[in-house]
This record gives sequence, structure tokens and C-alpha cells, in this order.
Amino acid sequence: ESVVRLEDLCRTYAIPLAVVNGKALAELTISNVSAHLQAQANANHYTKLGAKAAFCPPPSLKQAQLVMTFKNLDAVSRLMEQPGRRFLGPQGLAEAASCIQRVFRGFVIRKALRYGDLVLRSVIPIQRQWRCYLLYRRTQQRILERQEQARQDFARVQAKFVSDWPYIQSKPHVIIHLPSISLDDPDHRISISHYRARQNAQMARICDLKDPNVEIIYVS
Repeated sequence: ESVVRLEDLCRTYAIPLAVVNGKALAELTISNVSAHLQAQANANHYTKLGAKAAFCPPPSLKQAQLVMTFKNLDAVSRLMEQPGRRFLGPQGLAEAASCIQRVFRGFVIRKALRYGDLVLRSVIPIQRQWRCYLLYRRTQQRILERQEQARQDFARVQAKFVSDWPYIQSKPHVIIHLPSISLDDPDHRISISHYRARQNAQMARICDLKDPNVEIIYVS
């Protein structure tokens, strides 16, 4: 097998003269087979229940190992290192066509990957902005829903108070008047003229005391 592979190698690279060191090739082959048999024996030794592992042929020698068996290694190496040398053999045209196809497919794939990467870099910001917009719309909708719920709750409490007001009026009750729920701070109310007078503009509510069921707390 090693000799056949050497012949194929010489035909592939169109090497006119190659001198093989038969002794070195035989030693290399024997060493490869011995190492494989030793590994096979070790596998049989550690197999469970003493069952023997299936026999498999030794691995083929690598091309670099076969090349080292040439006596005229320098001349052969120079020929093999020449660009396009492997296309001068009997299958050179097929090898060249295969190489061109492989390079072109790689070019097409790299171009597609670059385009896909460009599209990905363009799409990610758009998706991010769209998710932010959707989140903003959902948050805005929730705020509107809570505001509407609060308005409905207030309207319901107000309607109940209006419906209960005749009954409340007929019973003893306390009326508390707060002229302003804000702090009495002139710096915040400087734009309002006669602010204190406006706060006490509801002083006429004291007249509600004519009803014996009414007590008034007036905060001025």
C-alpha cells in the first residue's frame, strides 16, 4: 500500500525521477503496524469479560512520512512546492476544476456571511428601537388604564356620597372647611393677588350652624 501511494504521489505532482529508500520505507511501515498491533492488544486486555475487540487494519502512513523516504528528498520537495505542480498529473484538470469550485464556493459563502453580518448589525438596532417603542406604548396604556380606574372609583364614591347626602344631612354631622390644602407659602403663591382674602372667602359657611345637626370646623 505504501508503494502504491508513493506512485500516486509521483503521478499527482508529475515527478520525473524519485529514488525511494526501500529500507527506510519498510522500517516505517513495520513500525506503524507494530504500534497498531500493540494498541490493539492493549484494547483486548482492557475489554470487559475478556472479549476480544474487533480487528481493524493499521492506519495509513501520512504523506509527510512517505515523502521522508525519498533519497532525493530535496529535488522532490522543490517540485512539490511549486505552485500548481499538482495540476500537471493525469488528474490535473479534475483537480484544478475541483480547486476552482472549492475556492468559488468559499468566496460565495464568505460574501453571504458578510452580507448576513451587515444585515444583522442593521437589524439589531431596529429591533431594539421597536421593543422600546412597544414597551413605551404598553406603559402608556397601563397609565391610562390606571387613570381611568381611579376616575371611575372617584365617580363611584362621589355618586354614593350624593345619594347618601340627604341621609347625612338629617343626622348630626361635622363640616370641616379647609381653605387650601397647600402650604401657606408666599413664595409659591406670589402670583395670586389677595391670597389670604381668597382663602377666607368661604367664611359664610359658618351660617350652616343654624342647623342644630351641624358642627363646623373652620381652618383659616
